[in-house]
Amino acid sequence: MFQIDQHQTLMYRIHASVDSGMFKGVFADVDGQKVDITKNGQLSCAVYVSALLLMSGTIDTMTATVKGLENALRQSGWVSTAYLYRGAVVIWFPQEQADGRKHEHAGFVLSDRMAVSHSDIARCPVEHELYFGGKRLIKAAYIHPRLHENVNSLEVYKEEMV
Repeated sequence: MFQIDQHQTLMYRIHASVDSGMFKGVFADVDGQKVDITKNGQLSCAVYVSALLLMSGTIDTMTATVKGLENALRQSGWVSTAYLYRGAVVIWFPQEQADGRKHEHAGFVLSDRMAVSHSDIARCPVEHELYFGGKRLIKAAYIHPRLHENVNSLEVYKEEMV
């Protein structure tokens, strides 16, 4: 008998997802036509995060927007946290993206300095500095009690997130 370590499995999948093209191409009916609402991966951050969380069983649905992701997180037992933990979901404040519009952004914390999120330019998950070299601040961070029950704090304080 064994029990899957959900946190370690999620962290493995986050690392393994880097450079994958599988998170672009989500189609929806828009005004009677099938449209790729991710714009071939340009708008795939919520799809990326929600797909990995759906695989981990800590969210109930895949979402295509950051707002939808935050709603799904809260409905699935994720809680807001003042500290950043490995595997936490982070939401960055809106910033202009490659499409010229301002968007919030979502990804995963790797360490006190690094994160992984779906890049609007590379159109795949990439590893990057947590605050994008000081260019982007974190609006919110979420943890799931089942994933983060034994994880040590990275000692990144809320004052730095806001």
